[in-house]
Amino acid sequence: MSSAEEATFSCQAAGWRLPAGAEAVTRARELARATLARWGLEPATPEAVLLISELVTNALVHGRAPIHLHLSCDGNPRMLQCQVSDASPEEPRQHPADSGEPHGRGLMILAAIASSHGWHVVPGGKAVWFTYRIPDRS
Repeated sequence: MSSAEEATFSCQAAGWRLPAGAEAVTRARELARATLARWGLEPATPEAVLLISELVTNALVHGRAPIHLHLSCDGNPRMLQCQVSDASPEEPRQHPADSGEPHGRGLMILAAIASSHGWHVVPGGKAVWFTYRIPDRS
């Protein structure tokens, strides 16, 4: 773990300050996969990692560093909570996605997959969050 990443773990919660730049998305995916595996939540991994990637990308493109990722499932072991915060107080807005554009669909993907989602102002910026119902193992 690099010095730019500060990890805290307690029970079923983990948080990190992500590195600046495009490597933040890759690192967020790695951290999410490893954490969900450690918690035994592999069924949630593909969808959760996709949603986390979208939120971190949005924070990079539309927000400001520092970017923090927080995962938890303490209140309900079948519900994953994720929060990505950045230093911009700007409200996240869904922009119309042009069919030829490779971007502009993050919040639509979030709305389609997450159980619930939203955002709120936090000291020094905003946090965008989602909850995801973890599927039963088949």
